[in-house]
Amino acid sequence: MLSSTHIQEFDAVEEAFKLLDVEGKGYLEVDTFKTIFKNLNLGEIAPSDEDIFKEVADFDGDGVINLDDFKKILTYKAEDKDGDSSKKKKKQNDGEYDDEDNNNEDEDDDN
Repeated sequence: MLSSTHIQEFDAVEEAFKLLDVEGKGYLEVDTFKTIFKNLNLGEIAPSDEDIFKEVADFDGDGVINLDDFKKILTYKAEDKDGDSSKKKKKQNDGEYDDEDNNNEDEDDDN
């Protein structure tokens, strides 16, 4: 009996997408986000900003925000031209260094 039970992984981003996609189209449009922004008092997406919004949010350029686009929006990290994320630069500016690219071990361990 237990072997026939299938447990599906829970994808919070996908579930959030489904909540926003109230019509079940499989995609979101700029109007969806305009409504969300308005309802949450986050301001308005002006008609002049719609093309910019699509450019930033519609990663595959198909004119709508699908689940893959939505996931990329939520995990997007701005990068400079050298490929360093702004988060890493902020840590460096704060006197911290995230050593995920350089695998230097603690130098005291070698002595």
